[in-house]
Amino acid sequence: MLNRSRVLAVLIPVLMAFCAGCEPLVPTPTAWYVIVTLSPVPATPTPTPAVTPTATDTPTITPIPPTDTPSPPRCDETHGTMVTFQFYSEIQEREVPFRVYAPPCYRQTERRYPYVILLHGLSRLGYTDAQWDNLGVDTALDRGITIYQDLPPMLLVMPDGGEIADLNRFDEESYEYVILNELIPQVERVLCTWNAREARAIGGISRGGFWAFEIAFRHPDMFSAVGGHSPHFDTQDNVPPENDPLELALTMPIEQLRGLRIYFDHAADDPVRPSCERLSRSLTQRGVEHEYRINPTGGHTDAYWEMHMREYLEFYGREWPRDPYQLPSCLEPSP
Repeated sequence: MLNRSRVLAVLIPVLMAFCAGCEPLVPTPTAWYVIVTLSPVPATPTPTPAVTPTATDTPTITPIPPTDTPSPPRCDETHGTMVTFQFYSEIQEREVPFRVYAPPCYRQTERRYPYVILLHGLSRLGYTDAQWDNLGVDTALDRGITIYQDLPPMLLVMPDGGEIADLNRFDEESYEYVILNELIPQVERVLCTWNAREARAIGGISRGGFWAFEIAFRHPDMFSAVGGHSPHFDTQDNVPPENDPLELALTMPIEQLRGLRIYFDHAADDPVRPSCERLSRSLTQRGVEHEYRINPTGGHTDAYWEMHMREYLEFYGREWPRDPYQLPSCLEPSP
């Protein structure tokens, strides 16, 4: 592992446009962590002459005019923004790109948004950080936020896994460590995120689904929800029990397991079905609520995942506010 670090860099020039004029959403350290509260100056009391009431005095009630609450600034944006960032991974010894979808009005609202880390399928099959983008996740979320108004605004983070994501490696140079110790700190540094467990979710497609469950089951204090879309669990004894989601479903503390919202799905004829059924049986045996969907048509294909994209987004955002002004302020530390 190299002992060096690099400043977060920009892959594409559109980042300049994305960040232009939005300093409050990427605050400087001073603006982010220091809150200045001005105390009102006490007014000098004005003496009130004494009034001697008489038996015929009638009290006079002066109504207090209501205080006008300023309306949030109107934003007419109908599309979010997809931007690619990169950071240097000391674990992988390479520049790692990750795509970010920011919802409409992200800059204007100056709020801290919940976010989902979305992992792609096997790199050796050609999948990269572009997979979710190619499946139309941005279009689906745009429509859910602005047209149907049944999805909450959220940030989507789509990292490129590279070769390390294909390996059954579980030491301090594993993909789990890349996500937890390199990606998340970078995301929460460059974006205005709500950095709390209840505002952070993780999910993945195929091999990415394996990693999503492995990471969430081992670190339930970090995530409130985990999803797997045709998750490919390795059943060939190549994963140690302490990293195997199928084993962790039976061994991890029940309170932690029940504290996660869990969702996984696949097509009826998908080869991942036996391992997913095993996971569902284990969760049911322990009395853990979960959503397990076997869809009648489709395969282990991009067409299947694209068909169910709205369902995935609905699951991740189910407990998050649809009104961005109910989110924490970006100008204050994350709660």
